[in-house]
Amino acid sequence: MAKLKKIFEFLYYIIGNIIQIFIVVVFVDFLCHRFKEWMIDFYVATNCNYQTIDSMFVILLVSAILIIALGIARYIWFRFRYLKRNKQLKRKSKINEKN
Repeated sequence: MAKLKKIFEFLYYIIGNIIQIFIVVVFVDFLCHRFKEWMIDFYVATNCNYQTIDSMFVILLVSAILIIALGIARYIWFRFRYLKRNKQLKRKSKINEKN
C-alpha cells in the first residue's frame, strides 16, 4: 500500500508539472501574438513613422533605468542610514567558541 501511495504521489507531481508547463506555454504564446498585434496597430497608428517608435523605446528605456536607480538608492539609504540611525542594523560579530 505504501508503494502505491508513493507511485500516486509521483504521478500527481508529474501531472501537476505537465499542466503547469502547458499553462505557461499557452500564456507565453498568447502574449507573443498579442504583442505582435499591438506593435502592428501602433505602427499603423503612427503613420509608419520609425522615429516615433524609436523615441518611444528610448523614453521607456530611460524611465526604466531611472526607476531602477531610484529603487537601488532608496534601498541603500534605508539599509545604511535609516536602520543605523534607529540602531536596528546590527553587525555580525564573531562568536568565540570555547574548546
